[in-house]
Amino acid sequence: MIDRLFEKITATASEFPERIAIFENDKPRTYKQFENAIREAAALLQSYQLKPADRVGIYLDNSFDAYAYIYATMLVGCTYVPLSTVEPQNRLRTMIEHSGIRLLIGNNLSSLKFKPEVQLLDLTKRPSISLSVDHAKLHAAQASEDREVYLLYTSGTTGSPKGILISESNLMNFCDWAIAYFTIVEEDVFLGHIHLTFDLSVFHLFLPFLVGASVRITPPTLERIAPARQLEQGVTIAMLVPRMTGLLANAGFLNPGVFSKLRHLLFCGEKLFAQQIELWQKCQPELTIHNLYGPTETTVACSCFTILPQIRPLDPIPIGRAITGMKLTIREDEKVGELLISGPQLSRFEYVDNHVSRPALRKTNVYASGDLAELDASDNFIWLSRLDDQIKIQGHRVELSEIEISLSRTGLVSEIVCAFDPSIEKIFAFYTSSNPTSDSDVEAGLHEVCLQSLPGYMHPQSFHRVDVIPLSKNGKTDRIALLRRKK
Repeated sequence: MIDRLFEKITATASEFPERIAIFENDKPRTYKQFENAIREAAALLQSYQLKPADRVGIYLDNSFDAYAYIYATMLVGCTYVPLSTVEPQNRLRTMIEHSGIRLLIGNNLSSLKFKPEVQLLDLTKRPSISLSVDHAKLHAAQASEDREVYLLYTSGTTGSPKGILISESNLMNFCDWAIAYFTIVEEDVFLGHIHLTFDLSVFHLFLPFLVGASVRITPPTLERIAPARQLEQGVTIAMLVPRMTGLLANAGFLNPGVFSKLRHLLFCGEKLFAQQIELWQKCQPELTIHNLYGPTETTVACSCFTILPQIRPLDPIPIGRAITGMKLTIREDEKVGELLISGPQLSRFEYVDNHVSRPALRKTNVYASGDLAELDASDNFIWLSRLDDQIKIQGHRVELSEIEISLSRTGLVSEIVCAFDPSIEKIFAFYTSSNPTSDSDVEAGLHEVCLQSLPGYMHPQSFHRVDVIPLSKNGKTDRIALLRRKK
């Protein structure tokens, strides 16, 4: 598939050199410019003596440069590892160490508060010398079987982020399905606002260039309003997390008659509600809306439910049926139970965690999702809840235990438990302490740990001291009882 991607970019650049590949801050970049940037980046990467399957850290926001270096990384046979530029430094260092990154690419890398023990490619100091691609080496790199394409990090139960490896065959099944299902063509324009560290970014990172289409990249600092501005510029296909609907509506963007060229709107990453769909239908009556579902381990999405124009949705909105090649079942063949997933998009690897940079192959070809689901009368799956302490917040999958472990290491508390209130999408922390320090000082210390170690979406909304952590009848922590105490 990587060969297909670059061949299509090269063919489009040759036949239509002035066709727009990427809009960045409304600045158009042609397919010819994109091809040249990829070749230049690949030549530069070759000068670092990278070997096939080496890991390359992409410490860049959504940008023309980021796209070019991701493609170049794949072209030389390496695996790209997207890293957030706003990630707390401690967490960033952990991911760099765990993943076994050989080369870190970014801007102003000297501003990092730690010294990564890897090679650095600082794009603010990139060499201006003329470099040429060694095509023989590229051909050798492309010959490797079922290459690892990317490594993404999610929240982990061990207190450290865990890495998920996705291979070329995983990616190929999703892309082939999506191109056919959404009838993607060269005239399409994608919305490119999802950060590269979020697996949904794969949708606008690869699909446009497999058909010669284009993408509008959104500046990360304008997340709340920029998607609407880009949608107004002729975007035809967009993927959003459902929470963006409320943000756009509150900002006054979801008005009848706007986004007239938008034909497919995809939702994924959170539970979708009928009211959110209705807001978009009033905005664009001819819009086809899709609700997708898929853990990172299953490559973007493994099921889809489509709402055709003029169809009024009713809650609960299903996550639909398995996409081509994938299989979804409920454990023990019951109507309600844990959702099990198998098929060609399921990662073949165990997690990159605990300094194990080269994980073994999975022991089973079935992935137990940890999601509770039911099958409706039309054989569509409906997502109900999580079976464990994992939550979805702002489109991110989070293990509450990772927050708890990070905060417990401070020595300020005896016990600490986090609880998630889905009605307002907020995390709250409850703790017991024998520390003589005042509550305000303890909570200030916990807040400082959050700032240093956890991304913003994982920060508790508030901290609450309790005399004892309540337990349920089966001896487990009673998080529902803790949330009642908050009120």
